[in-house]
Amino acid sequence: MAADWQAVENTLQAWAVRASGLPDPKVVWDGQSGARPKAPFVTLHRTGAHDLAPLPEIVVSDNPDATPGAEILIDTIAQAEFLLTVQVFTVPTVGPQAAQAIAQSMRNRLGAESEFAYFDGAGLAIVETGTVQNLTGVLDTEFEGRASFEVRLRIADGFEESATYIETVETTGTIE
Repeated sequence: MAADWQAVENTLQAWAVRASGLPDPKVVWDGQSGARPKAPFVTLHRTGAHDLAPLPEIVVSDNPDATPGAEILIDTIAQAEFLLTVQVFTVPTVGPQAAQAIAQSMRNRLGAESEFAYFDGAGLAIVETGTVQNLTGVLDTEFEGRASFEVRLRIADGFEESATYIETVETTGTIE
C-alpha cells in the first residue's frame, strides 16, 4: 500500500494542464532535463513528504487470501504531507493571460468540489492553498510575467507485509 509517487505526479500534472488551460508540453516538472519551454508555461515542484505522526498506524488483520506462512496481514500506514509549488511564466505581464491571472485561476479551481473529488480519487487531500505571489521580473531585456503559489497536500503512505501464527512452541528446561 505504498504511495505510488509517479501516479501522484501524473495526477498533479493532469490537474495543472486542466486548471491552466495550457497543453501538456507546457506544464513541466521543475528540474527536468531539456530546454525551458517558450512562455506561457507552468512548472511544478514537489517537496519530499514528511510524516505527520512520530509513529505510523499499524493494523493487523486476517489475510482473506491466506497461504501457509501468510495468514496475517500487517498494514503500516503513515499520513504524510508535502508541498506542491506551482509557477506560471508568461509574456504578458497584465491582463487575463498574465502569469498572475492564470495562477489565481488555477488556485481558485482548487476550491471546487469537483477538484476535491478528483484529488480524493487519487488518494490526495488538499490541506491548504497559499496566496498567489506576483513575481514579474526582467528576462534579458523584456519583462516576463511570473507568479507562484503553494498547495499543501496529504497522502497515506505505507506498506503491507504478511506473517503467520505460532502453532507450537518447544522448550527445554523449566518455566517459572
